[in-house]
Amino acid sequence: MNICRESVLTENEAHWLVASKDQSFIGFTRLTSISQEVAGVLAHYGGCLAFSRLVNGLCPAAAAELANHTGGVILNGLTELLPETAAELGNYKGRMLYLDEVTSLSVETAGGLGRYLGGEEASLSLKGVKSLPDNAAAGLAKYLGRVESSLNLSGLTTLSAESARELAKCRGILELQGVIRPSTKVLAMFM
Repeated sequence: MNICRESVLTENEAHWLVASKDQSFIGFTRLTSISQEVAGVLAHYGGCLAFSRLVNGLCPAAAAELANHTGGVILNGLTELLPETAAELGNYKGRMLYLDEVTSLSVETAGGLGRYLGGEEASLSLKGVKSLPDNAAAGLAKYLGRVESSLNLSGLTTLSAESARELAKCRGILELQGVIRPSTKVLAMFM
């Protein structure tokens, strides 16, 4: 495992990390933004890329480069996701995409993430999402059309009957542990 404690990462440093013998995990603990060029280099790394402080966001061009990565991508430092960035991440083919600090999803953002196909046993984690508009649920439901996929929405505390109806169409694993006292209608959607 490699831990990168730099707040800025150059292309040369990214090349050095990608060439390292340890191809299991790189954790970026202080990196606040990532350029398209650096993301393009990191996409060639064999293991998981974990970014815990991308407080300046992720531009669509960098997301497009990360979408070429086949290992896991953890973007837990990201609190907001632009629809254009979500659309690029929807092209990601790796098996694990974690966006656990994103707190809300627009219809466009959910639609972009709903295109994520991932690899075998793909996992999309959105634990930080607190509420889910009905039409956003429909976008996310497209992602779970495969049996081997999972979607973690354990940060939701409420779920409307319409959102439940959309999510119930999913064939994969759906995690909703945070929903408190679901209505009878909501429960009926999953039976």
